[in-house]
Amino acid sequence: MMLKQTCMFGLICGLVSGAASAHMTATSTISNFSYQLIDLNPDDGVVASLSWQAVAPAGHRMDSTVYVLGDIPALQVYDEAFARGTRLLEPLSVSMTKLHGSGSASVTGALEKELTLHTSVTSATEAPGTESPSRWTAESSTGAIPFILSPNTAVIFSADLSGGGTQGIPGGISDGGLGARTNLGGNWQHLTDRGSWYSDSGPSYMKRLQLTVSNAYAYSTTNFVEVNARSFLYDSAGAVPEPSSWMMLLAGLGIAGFASLRASRMGR
Repeated sequence: MMLKQTCMFGLICGLVSGAASAHMTATSTISNFSYQLIDLNPDDGVVASLSWQAVAPAGHRMDSTVYVLGDIPALQVYDEAFARGTRLLEPLSVSMTKLHGSGSASVTGALEKELTLHTSVTSATEAPGTESPSRWTAESSTGAIPFILSPNTAVIFSADLSGGGTQGIPGGISDGGLGARTNLGGNWQHLTDRGSWYSDSGPSYMKRLQLTVSNAYAYSTTNFVEVNARSFLYDSAGAVPEPSSWMMLLAGLGIAGFASLRASRMGR
């Protein structure tokens, strides 16, 4: 009997150790960025065109950024890695690795050649030395890229969004999308198309993003387009106990039961 109880306790401890060392991940990637022009008035004698601007208008930023943050709220630990470009779509990449997880973010390629944004985060379900999980965030963005659209012209932007991560563990999100701003009659209009993945929705996802910007005026307009990708692993404490928490509870109950059984036998 003593051998069986010892083996059972060892099994429980092993399960606890395995649960505590488990990791969860989340990734997001945007690739195959492209655009197609549409002539809204073929009879106006104007050739449909789009021209990218190397200098942003006053009050607008167009530099790409990448960012990784890892923190453990219970220990007041905050680590981050950040980079901002100095020109249009400057290739950027940052990564960070800590005991409680890791993250990376990058922007590579060009607007008309293999533009790719990628983010990835990995986090231990329980930060070392505490029952509080760590939180990780990774973001990459092209910034708001200005372009001039010819009169009576529409442009359709497209890109492939993919991602996913650990399924079934609360706290995983990844998303990405296309965004645009266009000035219609003096009023800025914001357009978006996004996709998202949640850890309780499946192991992966894919979406074809598509966004249309139209200029129905007889003059050229300045517009902006932005591409971004994000991955999150966050602290969901209070909702569902972490596997390590309820396994520790089972281990505690096992110890208490064993002690009670031994005491009752010694009293006989």
